[in-house]
Amino acid sequence: MTRHTIAPLVVLMTTVFGALVTSLDVFFRMSYVLALALVTSYILARLNLHGLSVKVIKPNSRAQVGGYFEEEITVFNSGRMPRVRLEVKESSDLPGHNAGGVVNLPGRRKQGGLLVPGQRSLRVRTLCSRRGVFIVGPVKLASSDPLGFFRLERSFGRQDWITVWPATADISGLRVASMEFPGEKNARNLSSYYTALEASSVREYVQGDGINKIHWPSTAHHRKLMVKEFDAGRLARVWLLLDMERRVQAGYGAEATDELAISVAASIANRLLGMDMPVGLISYGGSRCFVPAHRGNTQLTQILNALASLKAEGKERLDRVILEEQKAISRYDTIVAISPSTDNAWVRVLGDMSVRREGVCAVLVDPSDFGGMDATPCLNELTRQGFPYYLVKRGRPLSASLSTPGTGSAGPRLRDQPDRMEAR
Repeated sequence: MTRHTIAPLVVLMTTVFGALVTSLDVFFRMSYVLALALVTSYILARLNLHGLSVKVIKPNSRAQVGGYFEEEITVFNSGRMPRVRLEVKESSDLPGHNAGGVVNLPGRRKQGGLLVPGQRSLRVRTLCSRRGVFIVGPVKLASSDPLGFFRLERSFGRQDWITVWPATADISGLRVASMEFPGEKNARNLSSYYTALEASSVREYVQGDGINKIHWPSTAHHRKLMVKEFDAGRLARVWLLLDMERRVQAGYGAEATDELAISVAASIANRLLGMDMPVGLISYGGSRCFVPAHRGNTQLTQILNALASLKAEGKERLDRVILEEQKAISRYDTIVAISPSTDNAWVRVLGDMSVRREGVCAVLVDPSDFGGMDATPCLNELTRQGFPYYLVKRGRPLSASLSTPGTGSAGPRLRDQPDRMEAR
């Protein structure tokens, strides 16, 4: 029932009351006419929704900030009579998604001896401005009678979820230095290094191969000495430590430090996975987010999905997160910490770790650009600690920010992946 229905109902009740009180024919005739009009209008509105069906085609359930989410909504009419002024609307909390319109549907017709329903299609193209997981659907069809007394709705389909990934930038200028292996002169370190590696294949023994590298099951099968080959790249992982503590964030909505930090993490992951480097993600938002380090497009999808749903609702400081998670990080791995925090504690923790490893890098998202704290003291501490860092500022392209290391830094020493390393 709409507000247009209330007025004729009030008039109908008034005329009925007048007819009963005065017994005048004019009130009876008005009552009959209004009652007939209301009943007829309701029936027409109901019939206009009868025999309809809806099909929604979504080519992809994922999109990216700056890209478009596209779909096609087709309404079918299997009845003989045409349907006029049907309102099509799709429920959604995706910002800017206003899928809908008014369509007139022809009735079914014969085509090649078959009855073909009438149909109309709406193509929807929505610019994605915010990352996240959003609900799309169901589709609602609304019908009104010619007099506008009644507005009836029917829902079709179900709710679907659309994942909008954070934006990524081309950061090909990110400097990546060569991976360094433990010195062969240090036999103990070299032995422990190989022990941690995973064997990727076996080959025939050649003079100089270590006895401890012999793969005995393969040797028995081939009846000749076979040795294991090790993939050093399996151990040299890159861990993105993303600070999602609520207290250190600044800004609001899409213009906030957490959104920029997430875009930084997505861009670095996209860059390094494109170089076939194993990348993992650790972050403490509303809950612990841990994506184990792997390679490939599937891993990029996993990381982007995780970043899309992250919220800056964490309570743990980044320095505590680093200390808590260091047990999952090998001494040969690279750590990239991304934070808007001006607290020097996390910088000192990374500085202590850089003494034992060379794969340490920091990305500071300047909170002062978003109305937050001055980052100068933190920048001074980063310079004093000596490991490489980047400063990301609001409005500056990431391609520029992540290709220019901070003052006093030689640039991050992220580790390249050698094709293969053989035991000698």
